[in-house]
Amino acid sequence: MLSDRVKDSGAVTMFPRLADDWRRQVQAQLGWKNFQSADFERLHQEFGVTWFVVSKARGTGLTVFTERTLKVCRLKWPR
Repeated sequence: MLSDRVKDSGAVTMFPRLADDWRRQVQAQLGWKNFQSADFERLHQEFGVTWFVVSKARGTGLTVFTERTLKVCRLKWPR
């Protein structure tokens, strides 16, 4: 699971050595509402992300399981 900008910021204040990793993960998620397959692939390459939850799936290479208003997507690997 990638770091959350709000929820995990408290941990960073208590454990400053986590700050660089926290910042990298938060920055990598900026603009996530407009992510395409290449963006999710980048998250996989940088952080090992294989699953994500969105309200609208976009792009290709996604296996989507829909549950009401959310979609759980799994990246297809290897490529």
